[in-house]
Amino acid sequence: MGTIIIIGVILVVIWIVTAISDMVDESSEKSRVEEYNAEFEKNQKKEQQKLYEKYLTSPLTAEIVNYISASDMPFEVQVWGDRIVSSYANAPSITYDFTAHRVPYVEISKSVSKPSINSNFSSKVHPTIFLHIYPRVELAKAISALLSDRHNTDYFCVEGDGCVRLKLIPTNNF
Repeated sequence: MGTIIIIGVILVVIWIVTAISDMVDESSEKSRVEEYNAEFEKNQKKEQQKLYEKYLTSPLTAEIVNYISASDMPFEVQVWGDRIVSSYANAPSITYDFTAHRVPYVEISKSVSKPSINSNFSSKVHPTIFLHIYPRVELAKAISALLSDRHNTDYFCVEGDGCVRLKLIPTNNF
């Protein structure tokens, strides 16, 4: 009878230790996932900034801005995958066609995979980070910067057809 109680106590102790161990593993897994998410956001911003810098310093972007703003400041700039259209209040729109100028198509978004630098991941979390970056938005931001930041960069209207629109910031009040 005494050995049954001792075996029962040992089994209860093993069960409690296992439960505590599982809770510790679960909390460490949560912290690993949080580290992964923080690393993801950091890499996401870094890749977007790198793409923005590429477009901002590109002579082609400067050529596009000179082409679409030759006469006046456009009130709207539309960035498509195959062209950039600038609209004016009292003048016809100007289109910079990528095909005519031998410029490659600009995707609305693309996925980039990067190996994770964090080696603490368990088998439940994949050690590769898949970034989703938006080249058209970064090109639109670079165009806005070259147009003296007079266009609204806080709100980009990415429509279902993939057009990114920049609107001129209003300066006149009633």
